[in-house]
Amino acid sequence: MSSGKSLIKITYDCGFYDKFYEYLCLPDYYSGFAVEKAKTWWAERTDEPFPETVDEFMFLADQLLQPAAILVVKEGKYNRVIGCKFVETGDVNAGEIGGYAEEVPF
Repeated sequence: MSSGKSLIKITYDCGFYDKFYEYLCLPDYYSGFAVEKAKTWWAERTDEPFPETVDEFMFLADQLLQPAAILVVKEGKYNRVIGCKFVETGDVNAGEIGGYAEEVPF
């Protein structure tokens, strides 16, 4: 059943078969912890002021930093993105991305 509330679905496309998702709640439909989590997510990707609406988020989305690597853990039947690594353009070296080497089993 839909509540009629909009939220943001973030898709991390990590290859042909692997996609991982995060969901962000904005203040036009939500409040409290969910919005605070979205503010933290936003601050990791831009210095722009946090959007107050889903429409404002969508307008600014193309200005966000894109992660070069993500860290995902399995929690029950779901996956949770627990970290992202951002690098400057031109600094991408697959052997150096992340700092997650001890935690990733491959």
